[in-house]
Amino acid sequence: TSVHWHGLHVDAANDGHPVDAIQPGDECPYSFSIANRAGTFWYHS
Repeated sequence: TSVHWHGLHVDAANDGHPVDAIQPGDECPYSFSIANRAGTFWYHS
């Protein structure tokens, strides 16, 4: 599993690239700052 963001400008480490897939039972905390909070954003895995 990976999480990919739309509408947010996040660094590559938090963008859900499939190379960094989360394996069953593993965890992956996401941490990034949002400079402009107004907008329409969504994510999918």
